[in-house]
Amino acid sequence: MTKKMTFGERLVMLRKKAGLTQDQVAKKAGITREVYNSYEKGIRTPRLEYLKRLADALETDYNGLIGDWPSVLDVKVQIQEAIKDLEELRDCEIDICCTSLRRQKRK
Repeated sequence: MTKKMTFGERLVMLRKKAGLTQDQVAKKAGITREVYNSYEKGIRTPRLEYLKRLADALETDYNGLIGDWPSVLDVKVQIQEAIKDLEELRDCEIDICCTSLRRQKRK
């Protein structure tokens, strides 16, 4: 099974295909290079208004830009499956998970 390309990976691929630097794409899209870099790294996700600007800057359309993003239905099914899994946990397993999450939060 092939791995779906993340949004950030797709941005990198499209940017390199267009022969542009991060700074050039950012300027064309009207954002800072730091913000654009955070999109490529997957730290941030652009708001809808910036998707059009990014698509134009990278000479593509929405489909070319978002390509393999999961549909809302796919995400909903994944959430429902996760909730079902959580509901099947025993109390002691829930305690272990909560303790682990608290430790992670402190770091």
